[in-house]
Amino acid sequence: MLEDAFACVASMGINGADGVAETTVLALSDDLDGPGGCNEGFLRDDALLVVVAIQDTYDEGSKGTAEDWAAALVEAKGGDADAIVLLVISTDIDMAGSLCGPTIGVEHELRTWTELMPHSLFGSICAEGYSDYFADAAAKITEQCEVFAPQ
Repeated sequence: MLEDAFACVASMGINGADGVAETTVLALSDDLDGPGGCNEGFLRDDALLVVVAIQDTYDEGSKGTAEDWAAALVEAKGGDADAIVLLVISTDIDMAGSLCGPTIGVEHELRTWTELMPHSLFGSICAEGYSDYFADAAAKITEQCEVFAPQ
């Protein structure tokens, strides 16, 4: 059983270092989540999909765009964007007043991804702690659970 679990995790590749969004999309694919896949049963019609993506840089390695990643999440939940809560914790160097240092002009696809999802939060990886982000995400999850209609 441990060998099977490791094989499943290992099949995701090393994209977590540079491509957290792509890795998220891969985890939801039919190959991994469908019948016989190592994540079989992860996506359930009777549950919200909660995604927590943590990356200390802006995403330079993921294939696709923020729009593609958002569409993949919504597709995974049968077209119901209200069945998804997304929390992204990443660098904030794209915004004035950055906690991570001097602001530079980059297109931060992880921030864009967050902004495209209706029930999402973005937090700075350079904050002293993340408890407020997780508390806010838990509140969003609770709100969505109260209105969630299983498919």
